[in-house]
Amino acid sequence: MSQNFEIEFKNILSATKYHEIYKKEFQNFPQTKHMTTQTNHYFDTINSALRNQDSALRVRVTDSYNELTFKVPHNNFLMETNIPLTDEQVAEIMQAKKIVLSSYLTADDQLPDLEGIDQETIFYLFNSFETKRFEKQVGEHLIVLDQTTFQNGTVDYELEVESTDATLGKEFFDHYLEKHGIPVHSASPKIARAVENQR
Repeated sequence: MSQNFEIEFKNILSATKYHEIYKKEFQNFPQTKHMTTQTNHYFDTINSALRNQDSALRVRVTDSYNELTFKVPHNNFLMETNIPLTDEQVAEIMQAKKIVLSSYLTADDQLPDLEGIDQETIFYLFNSFETKRFEKQVGEHLIVLDQTTFQNGTVDYELEVESTDATLGKEFFDHYLEKHGIPVHSASPKIARAVENQR
């Protein structure tokens, strides 16, 4: 299990601006990570205890790794707890369509404190979507270009900047938007958009 603070800044893009940024900034740059495909599955309690506390539980399946991620608010950003999963564990979760965290934690693992949540809480699958992602590292900042397809077929486009420092990350992000003439269109978390675009 690992924990990290997620400092990221997001902006929704039009399809036209997405393709423009891809061609200018990602297509022919050697530091661009080849496109990865992520399938994201979100879980919550029957009474939406996570969503009501601005938190989330996700299983992410990619071309190269699988992980379970628990997100909770922390200092205006999010703290992530990540647990690697095998293909067999993912298959078990998806067959059951639910998760009990105690099955994937060791005796030394500590979960963040949330009201009404413990290691034996049952979380049920309620949403899934797919994201195609490009990444490029620029100094201390990771630039991420996402194309996400939701359950009802809606596709949206998003620019993210992930950083190790909130102030420097915001300055870099704002400069990037200005440099490329990107209209400011703040992005809600993907899971919130996914809820709006269920079948």
